[in-house]
Amino acid sequence: MFLGGGGENGTTKEVMCDVKNRIEQIHEQINAPIADDAGADTQTVRDDRYLTTVEASRHMRRSVSWLLRQKDIPYYRGKPNLYLKADLDSWFEANRRYVPLSMRGRS
Repeated sequence: MFLGGGGENGTTKEVMCDVKNRIEQIHEQINAPIADDAGADTQTVRDDRYLTTVEASRHMRRSVSWLLRQKDIPYYRGKPNLYLKADLDSWFEANRRYVPLSMRGRS
């Protein structure tokens, strides 16, 4: 799901409510506690598909400010904002600029 306009499925208010519910579900999945083998202690499991802004910028090998300026990279708004790793990879491949080896290092 990508943040977009209302459309045919309902009013803008209903769509925003659905988006908010989906973001809450994603945050719950990411921070879901599970029991260890002994069953006594719990630990937090992290879903590797979603990245925070800092993690996404490291994944893209760019600065956080660069990532925030890219308006065409989809993300889920929230605290923290979440980026789907597959979306980052597909955006990177679609916007990749090929530089021949013979041209690297030249000004």
